[in-house]
Amino acid sequence: MKCHRILTAICLLVLAGFNSLPAQQVTLEGKIRDINTHREIAGVNIVIPELQVGTTSTPTGGFNMTLAIPEPEMMVELQHIAYDTLRLTIEEALSRYYFDLQERIIPVPVVEALTIEEQLGWDRDTPQSVSVIDARVYDMGGYIDAGDLLRTDHSVQVDEELSGKKTLSIRGGLADEVIVLYNGIRMNNALDNVFDLSLLDLADLQRFEIIKGSNTVLFGPDAFSGVVNVVPRVKNDYTVRFQQKFGSYYTGNWGLNLYRNFRDLDFSYSIKKGGTRREFPDEPEGGRLLEDDAEHHTASLVYDLDKVLNSPNSFVSLMYVRSDRNFKNERDQEMLDNVDEMISLRFLGPIFNLQTINFSAAYQKMQEDQVLRFFESKADSGFLGRAIDNRTWHLNVDKSFQAGNWHGLAGYQFRHADFDIRDDRIPDSEQAYVLKDGNLLRKQHGFVGVVKYRPAYLPDRFNGPSLDLSVRWDQVNDIQERPNYNNPTTNPLEVENGVFQKNRWEEGMVKLTTLISKRSTTSTFNGYLSLGSNVKFPSLLQQTSTLATLSGDTEQSSLETERARSVEVGGDLTRDAGETMGFYGWELTGSMFYNTYERKLRSYILSGTPVALFENGPSANMFGFESRQSLFLFRKKMTLASGISKYVFSDPGAFPFKHNHKYTLDISLDQSGYSLRMHAFSEGEQQALLRTVDGDFIESSIPRFTNIDIHFRKFFDIRQTRLIFNASLRNLINDKFKLDGLPLREQRYYFTLGLQF
Repeated sequence: MKCHRILTAICLLVLAGFNSLPAQQVTLEGKIRDINTHREIAGVNIVIPELQVGTTSTPTGGFNMTLAIPEPEMMVELQHIAYDTLRLTIEEALSRYYFDLQERIIPVPVVEALTIEEQLGWDRDTPQSVSVIDARVYDMGGYIDAGDLLRTDHSVQVDEELSGKKTLSIRGGLADEVIVLYNGIRMNNALDNVFDLSLLDLADLQRFEIIKGSNTVLFGPDAFSGVVNVVPRVKNDYTVRFQQKFGSYYTGNWGLNLYRNFRDLDFSYSIKKGGTRREFPDEPEGGRLLEDDAEHHTASLVYDLDKVLNSPNSFVSLMYVRSDRNFKNERDQEMLDNVDEMISLRFLGPIFNLQTINFSAAYQKMQEDQVLRFFESKADSGFLGRAIDNRTWHLNVDKSFQAGNWHGLAGYQFRHADFDIRDDRIPDSEQAYVLKDGNLLRKQHGFVGVVKYRPAYLPDRFNGPSLDLSVRWDQVNDIQERPNYNNPTTNPLEVENGVFQKNRWEEGMVKLTTLISKRSTTSTFNGYLSLGSNVKFPSLLQQTSTLATLSGDTEQSSLETERARSVEVGGDLTRDAGETMGFYGWELTGSMFYNTYERKLRSYILSGTPVALFENGPSANMFGFESRQSLFLFRKKMTLASGISKYVFSDPGAFPFKHNHKYTLDISLDQSGYSLRMHAFSEGEQQALLRTVDGDFIESSIPRFTNIDIHFRKFFDIRQTRLIFNASLRNLINDKFKLDGLPLREQRYYFTLGLQF
């Protein structure tokens, strides 16, 4: 192919001397990549200034231009906001297929239309601390799932249960204080307000946006600690991709991804299937095991409406996601079967005379069967079982607007959650009420308003202060329909109003942020100050798990909403060193925050009761400091980054099982498509809650954890086929710590082989 283009260039030189010949046409095509990682770059402008023609690279980095025969010495320019401009003569451009661009330290301050994949989820809300993890870099890097990847951030803690379920917390908060969005749709279970990260398949994802802190109104209440916005992929650079992963715990995951483009329509489908099998060290060889099997499906249709509506980046998308998880603990006789599926519709574009309308609707269904200490007969002593059937509707519509230096957004959000619950547990106390079966409903209406003032930009000067004001008002209605309770003395026991009364809450939130910035060709600075309040509504699970479930006091008052107030100051500073002795530049980010909580919702365990109970505790507060430093060397071929997070809790009992500090060190090497990454980390001591085989709970201390992970990745392109190999070595410092008799920190290894075309 290269020889063919050289010959074409020679022909151009010859034909250029014969003006009498009729006009000819040539085709300029290729693929644009990052010079270090060889990752394809979307949205690159390819222009020929003298001819005043151009095009833009596709999301897979490709481009194609047909030109009437030009002069060979005319220049072709490849321009992108985040990369240095590449200039080549047409003769040089015709002689190559790959065009490699050098990434900048400081992006060019040019306002460009973002593609569907590039649109950011947080920039419509108030400024705050945000980390972006590009899933495309790591999707075949040996990470088992999204939980393994997100835990590399210094502000994130991921807790893993023996069943394989992984929940995430940010800044020392609880798992039910983090909202997880997928394609703009809230994924948290309406029963306990948490989401299992292990259900996400990295191969389907574009990036993660980790929004830290509670200063957000756009993504709903309850986000006391932050938001994780999961952005799925819209376009891919393959038709078929297959990957096989194997490693520790008899891992045997495989995945198949299909993608096809039909003009303005993009279709993709993926399936991932596999599992793990672990042996308990104290069990005899071939004895009882802990097994975990999962299957994940994703299908999406995205139709580009730019031409139909004559509006840039307008689209309509339809997405279906389904995850199945089966867990079995043969030693402790536990089982968990979970099916989680969602279908969503999203539209972005103008409607009649209204511009920039964002509309999304989704239907989510979850079925879960939990069996703890199971026996052949449910009548046997000690049987614990629960079945949940959840059906939830989501609706969101918002409108953006702009008038001069003023920007704004107004939106409405609705959620309707319907739960059928069956519980076969036998209470330990004669006064204890255990929900045998019933239907729980939650209806929530939310109204959002965001107003931003941005002063005119002045180069090489401090800009601002800008002003951001966000408000939100929510109404929540909780209903129990015909609850039926088990009691050892009266079975079944009918309680007219249930454990909690019908609740109707109305709460508001306010956020205020000011921002200053300065930008030059060699440095940028951004600083912000945020003040705000937030509210957390008790989940349905918490309301059915209060002290009344043990005391039998149906007149006991319901749980109350928790309120938080926060103040945060932070900023970032970036410097371009111009590659002095291999030193390319550096970046520093940091923030300090102080949060106070009223009527803090906290959990506790009563002796002899295998159920977590909840109550509104006294006021609590926390102070936190976070920082990340990055050094870029040898034109970003090498990056050194360190992260620090430290938290001070007024009452550790109000923030159970969370470490008070975390340190990270990352070294990345990228050269000609070879990628090597080392991640070292240290996490503080934690307090863990364990359930014994007899159904009791004990409190145990988990010591400080320090370890090192190494990841290697390389792909090889052979014509239209790509071969991929990566290796992941985890916990190189072999820690023999065991939790409930199971090692959690021992050395692990994973290898992945992939093929795509």
